[in-house]
Amino acid sequence: MDTRGSAGTRVDAEALQSGWRVAALPSLALLGAVLPLAFIPQVEDLLYYLRPLELLPAYGTAWLLLAALALPVWLIATLLLTILGSTAALRGARAALTIALAGVAAAITLAALLYCLLVWVQTFGWLRGVALRGAVLWTILILGFIAGCTAHGRRTVLQLRPLLIGCLAAGALCALAVPLAGWGHG
Repeated sequence: MDTRGSAGTRVDAEALQSGWRVAALPSLALLGAVLPLAFIPQVEDLLYYLRPLELLPAYGTAWLLLAALALPVWLIATLLLTILGSTAALRGARAALTIALAGVAAAITLAALLYCLLVWVQTFGWLRGVALRGAVLWTILILGFIAGCTAHGRRTVLQLRPLLIGCLAAGALCALAVPLAGWGHG
C-alpha cells in the first residue's frame, strides 16, 4: 500500500497493514454492529417473557454465542494474513484478502443498518411486505461488499472501528451478567 500523502492516508495504510486488526474487522462488525442492531428490534418481543433486567444476560448470551463463532474465523484470517505477508510473492494475495475482509465487514454492517431501518419504517405501517431475505438480502450484501472493497469503503470501515469496539465491549460486559442472572438455578 502506498503510504505517501496525507497523515490520514498513512494511518489508514498502517491500520490495514496490521494483520490481526484487519482480520478482526468482520468479527467487530458482527459483534459491534450486527448483534446490537438485530437485537434492538427484538426487545419488545423479548419483554413478553423476560423481565427488563433479564435483557442484559439475554444479550450477553447472544454475544457469547456469536463470539464463539467469530473467534475461530478471526484467528484463521489472522494466520492467513500473516502467512501471506511473510513472502514477497504472496503480498498481492494478502492485499486481496485485506480488501475482502474490509468488504465483508462493510457488507454485514450495511445489511444490519438497513434491517433496522426497515423495521423502523414498518412500525409506521409502510413496506410491510418487504423482508430482508433472499434476493434482497443478497443484493444488499453484494453491494455492501463492493462498496467496502473501495478505498473510501475501507477508510469508512476503519473509521467505524472505535464505535464497533465500544459496542463489542458493551456486549462483553453484558456477557458478564450471564452467570449473575441465575438462569441455571431454576
